[in-house]
Amino acid sequence: MTKTAYERHLERAHSLMSRRVRSGASGLGAEITSAPVANAALRALRGEVAAAIARQHAQFSAAFADALLQAFTEFTQPPAAKAPGQWLDLGSFEIMDESRIQDEIEVAQVVRILDEDCAVELRRLIKFEAALRRHEGVRVAASPIGPPCLARALWTASEGLGVGAPVRAELVRSMARWLAPRLNEIYAAVRQAGFADASHLEAADRAADVADEAVSAARPTGFDVTRPGALFELMDLDEQRPVFEASTAPLPFAHVADTLPMPLDGDDTRLPGLIHSHREELAALQDATSARLGVALIGHLFVQIVADPALSNDAREWIARLQPVVVRLATQDATLLQSHRHPAWTLVNRIVTHMRADKDAPAPEFTQWLADSVAQVSAEPSTAHFQAAVDRLAQWQRKQAQKRLTSVEGALDLLRRNASLEELVGQARARLQRKLDSAQPPSKTRRFILTLWSLVVAQEWTTLPVEARRNSPAMDTAVDIIWSTDAARSRADASTLVAMIPELVERVTAGMATVKLSDAMRKAWLDQIAAIHLHAMRRPEGAEAAGGPVTVDLELDDELPPAPPPPAPEPAPDASSPLANLQVGDTISLQLHGEWTDLQLLWTSDNGYFLLFAGSGEASRSFTRKALEKMVAQGLLRAADANSALQRAGDKIIRGRQ
Repeated sequence: MTKTAYERHLERAHSLMSRRVRSGASGLGAEITSAPVANAALRALRGEVAAAIARQHAQFSAAFADALLQAFTEFTQPPAAKAPGQWLDLGSFEIMDESRIQDEIEVAQVVRILDEDCAVELRRLIKFEAALRRHEGVRVAASPIGPPCLARALWTASEGLGVGAPVRAELVRSMARWLAPRLNEIYAAVRQAGFADASHLEAADRAADVADEAVSAARPTGFDVTRPGALFELMDLDEQRPVFEASTAPLPFAHVADTLPMPLDGDDTRLPGLIHSHREELAALQDATSARLGVALIGHLFVQIVADPALSNDAREWIARLQPVVVRLATQDATLLQSHRHPAWTLVNRIVTHMRADKDAPAPEFTQWLADSVAQVSAEPSTAHFQAAVDRLAQWQRKQAQKRLTSVEGALDLLRRNASLEELVGQARARLQRKLDSAQPPSKTRRFILTLWSLVVAQEWTTLPVEARRNSPAMDTAVDIIWSTDAARSRADASTLVAMIPELVERVTAGMATVKLSDAMRKAWLDQIAAIHLHAMRRPEGAEAAGGPVTVDLELDDELPPAPPPPAPEPAPDASSPLANLQVGDTISLQLHGEWTDLQLLWTSDNGYFLLFAGSGEASRSFTRKALEKMVAQGLLRAADANSALQRAGDKIIRGRQ
């Protein structure tokens, strides 16, 4: 089959990027060694990184190329639809705890490094790719060789190097720091190479380049719309600034009859009472300039919101209809410019969140709510009516969350079981983590052990006395799973691996039955483990068979740990945290795999420790609260409208004044 221009473009991109990473990895060890480092601990860590990459740069480069190619395949060839019940997303049954969430944090850190200098060339590349795929009817909002994809490929490539977590993280960051200043050049080269296949795009693309020359990456403004009084900071009394030209326009203040000249003597006793009864009108006249500035500010905020390219055309129309209503409300409610949490801004932000251009058309129920709400606030613009509209949307979201629970019943059941055995699961996971740290099994094995098998172990422990738990059958099975899926170890004695697999499968199947997994989920996990075993048994071409006896040292570091110290008192909850008032039906935005993803809360355990979210389609994600708090601390979790239309509009105004 003839390849499309876009597929040829990705082949060139893969070849160029793989070559550059290969050349960088081969010299990275020497570069790290020669760099001066004052901190002794960091110097030792980077010494380990330099040794690891010098020894395994070829393996790292090959793994990166494979991961990047896999990402390209997923981008251009989405998986074929499968019949209901024939496919399970095992990621839906993984509980993201603090250790697992650290992987996401590391990927996000790498994205930040790669993002530093490439904004202009990346934007040009995305425009070029969008034009290249236009005939396919596909809108390209992100490039498959953009920073998130590259960060994931680098992280995946480091998995098989057999190094500890700190060394792995620093190695990937070091590789990203080497690659970041070269991305502009690489993106430009990839785009230029594509003109041979798309010469009709060259003129338009080069014309766009001229317009882009003066465009730089969006500068951070430091403006925080959540800060009390932040909106007042946007007011500027300088009449020469174009942002507030409208503030000089006269407002239609009606004459106040009682304040017109009246035939009263200077000592007339009616004067104090008259002034007191109309002090609010007099204050309004005195603050006319501020009122005009407020109206001008609201108008300009709406101009920026409506101009946001992230909005759908329908969203722009609804927002434009709200502008005069919000202006009228501002003349009655001075608190509108005091907080981003005012119901009017909340309503605007929720509309924008639900009607972005990169989302599917909103549900009919949402559209009906929107039409009713806009009609009601237009007829009578009051804070109470805006709040009522927001409350109705929250009620609808909660009902929607309850409906979605039925599609994630398996994940919910797993969470409920974890919640009921929380203390034992925690103890089992700690023991299993030490066994995993004694080896370097694939990430899928780690996730199976820590997500599902820790629950199996805890369930078994409920039937055993404390002294019998150390060598319980489920713990022994965990040792065999870890050893059998560790290619470097199991290849040392392939015959033992082949002989043990049938009986191991029986034990794993029986263990999963104790936690009442469905047949579909049990089969999905077993298929995944079988694929890991198959990979472990395949000796790389040209590699010699390892000799010697089987060495299983997973029992090391398996002494029972000392009693943990008494827990520190829980800090007072941060009222500003997006987790503080999170309720079922609410949506958060979380960075997963280096990209921001919206997730709706479906369920929380009674103690609030486990939380179940739904993403796009039928996918679900489970987290512990501590894992989410860790993401908040890193700036990788926010309320869905924290990066709100109001925040973005404020940033644009600040940039326009700089």
